[in-house]
Amino acid sequence: LIDEVTSVSGDNTINPIDCYRHFITDEIIDLIVRETNRYAQQYLQNHEISKRSILHQWKPTTNEEILKFFGIIIE
Repeated sequence: LIDEVTSVSGDNTINPIDCYRHFITDEIIDLIVRETNRYAQQYLQNHEISKRSILHQWKPTTNEEILKFFGIIIE
């Protein structure tokens, strides 16, 4: 399996991020972003939200935001 992981560093050292990105591809991140945004939109449309709810401030997530989130929870 290690032979299949591509290093992104200049010295060809395989870092933890290289292993992570081997399994969590851009396509997977795109799917997570798309489905997260779809779920949020459906939730907001189908539930009565109070005027003071923080949910009114919700905005669609992005690939960059999801990658940062994963970076935090994996750390």
